[in-house]
Amino acid sequence: VYHFAPVSRTGLRAMGDFRLLENLAHAAGRTMPSELLSAGGAAYANLYRSRRSLDRAFEETRFRYRKLASRMVAAGDANNPGFLGLLAAERQRTRADARYAITGIPDVPTITPLVGFAHEVLRFRNPDGTTEVWILGSTRSGDLTARGVEGGVRYGVEATLAMMTPQGYQRKIVRNEPTVADPLAADDAVPVRISWTLEPGRYPYSLAVRDQEFGRGGIGNWAQDTLVIADPVPGLPEISDIAVAADSGGTWTRDGETWLRVLPNHVVGQDGSLFTYFEVYGLPAGQEYDVEIRVVAGEAETPLFEAAAPDLTFALNFRAETPARRGLPGRHSLRLDLDSTPPGAYLLAVRVTNRDTGRHSLPRVTPIAR
Repeated sequence: VYHFAPVSRTGLRAMGDFRLLENLAHAAGRTMPSELLSAGGAAYANLYRSRRSLDRAFEETRFRYRKLASRMVAAGDANNPGFLGLLAAERQRTRADARYAITGIPDVPTITPLVGFAHEVLRFRNPDGTTEVWILGSTRSGDLTARGVEGGVRYGVEATLAMMTPQGYQRKIVRNEPTVADPLAADDAVPVRISWTLEPGRYPYSLAVRDQEFGRGGIGNWAQDTLVIADPVPGLPEISDIAVAADSGGTWTRDGETWLRVLPNHVVGQDGSLFTYFEVYGLPAGQEYDVEIRVVAGEAETPLFEAAAPDLTFALNFRAETPARRGLPGRHSLRLDLDSTPPGAYLLAVRVTNRDTGRHSLPRVTPIAR
């Protein structure tokens, strides 16, 4: 058992500096059993005792050593490592596992988390088998430095995406510096967007945002997660992630025709308008399929496509067909009118069904806010 602790080697708290420790008392430089028992009072003492007497791995190691020692004694083997030697080998293996785990997590820049920040990942499959990934970030403008410039007010956001890939540790940096005539409201969003094309696999990543204006270096926020791109299931329809925008006419596009202002907060427009975009894969060219869209309030207590009609806030069903050109997905850009729904949190779900085989896709679900 190892502990991630936000402490320095002198025992002082260091913001953003988490160290891997075999015992929390080691942060203060104490390593002897007598010191561990007394360091920091009961907390360290109880921790040490639990590791010494109750740790299952420790007891399993001791049990294995007893069996090994009895066999070695019976065989007259003089190379008996002793229990402590066997335990040292176990610790070496544990440390190797810990190093492997840590090297799989991209580094996070030193940042003081003072900027409200949300992000989402949108995945869309390409005909060549790769996946185009959009990482969308949204920072709270009230937490950013507004600088007066010619023509209005400028905000600046820098986003750094660090990712572990089969080729090793990689980074991408983008900046967005919009200039507006009047200062933004405190809860307005300043977006950033990073794109990446990836093969199927697991990709641990860190996404960090900074206030780009001078004099605020190190002010921002960050998030860590693992991006999973799964292989498609043969014969099963599949839906991409669902892009959500409050209005059209933005800078985000997949097909070169539909342009949306996609943000990860998924807030419906003031008039109740909700623009969505998603793609359908895994169907032959020219194949007909049914599209089902459902919206329910709050958290769904039953599966969304088993819910009774009175439980639905919104429902839409229509028939579609994949393009005649092989390999192209079915593309859907829809404006949903939710002006009669009361304020609150909702879930939007999409499912498609192959009309020839009757096979359903797994539902794709995303939150929205009215």
